[in-house]
Amino acid sequence: MSNKTHVPESTADARDPTATSESRRDVVLALTSNEYRLALLGLVDFAGQWSALETATAFVVDGPAKRAVIRERLLPMADELTVLLTRDVDAIELLTARYWFRNGAYNPRPGPGGAPNEAAP
Repeated sequence: MSNKTHVPESTADARDPTATSESRRDVVLALTSNEYRLALLGLVDFAGQWSALETATAFVVDGPAKRAVIRERLLPMADELTVLLTRDVDAIELLTARYWFRNGAYNPRPGPGGAPNEAAP
């Protein structure tokens, strides 16, 4: 995964629907390692948003199980947010956490013969 993204050189060209691809010039924007880590962290809602999600679990069928995962795994990660910025970010773990909540697969630890992201029965 690269930490570079292409942005139009001119925002006027980017907004102009009549501009052709030949008339737009792309430049490469390189992110610092800290900016890249922050971008990765932005993929998962942290800190106060996890607390809000914990409250929202009261309104869903599998809420108690999701609330347990938030308390056990995600809030401690959020508490260590400043630590995450000083080391390599485990983006896969963060994306997996988001996947659990979007897809109802809230059992992060495999049972006997189960896959790590498999939903609990």
